[in-house]
Amino acid sequence: MLRGALEELGRVLVPQQCPGCGAWDVPLCDACRAGLLAPPRRVERHAPRLDDVLHGPLPTWAVATYAGPVQAAVVAWKDRGRGDLGPVLQGVLRSAASTVAPVLLAATAGQEVLVVPVPSTAGARRRRGGDLVGALAMAAARGLRGAGQ
Repeated sequence: MLRGALEELGRVLVPQQCPGCGAWDVPLCDACRAGLLAPPRRVERHAPRLDDVLHGPLPTWAVATYAGPVQAAVVAWKDRGRGDLGPVLQGVLRSAASTVAPVLLAATAGQEVLVVPVPSTAGARRRRGGDLVGALAMAAARGLRGAGQ
């Protein structure tokens, strides 16, 4: 609660700008957020390190291309202390996971699906003010769980 109050005070003293376009007083403006609202699409061919020799490429989805306002938002959140973007990005991931849940359910024949974040180093967590990747993984798990996975 104290952290939230301090963040609000900080916004009054130093207003935030949208990292995508520079609009004032919004974590991410509607125009830049629109780049994150597309339905998830399969992108295995862009993730060559995720191939499985025996079974083919692992299913991989993305909601956006990592460029422009989307890239600016992720970099601001991950490396520039913009914790106010966390709920936005978590919401996007929760929704995307909910959308792909039926495909995962069919592909796994109802077996349990695990969401495993790539662990951040202790130094990265300190620099970033928390376990950002873990928070995204939890959002994905909530999206899958909410869709019956």
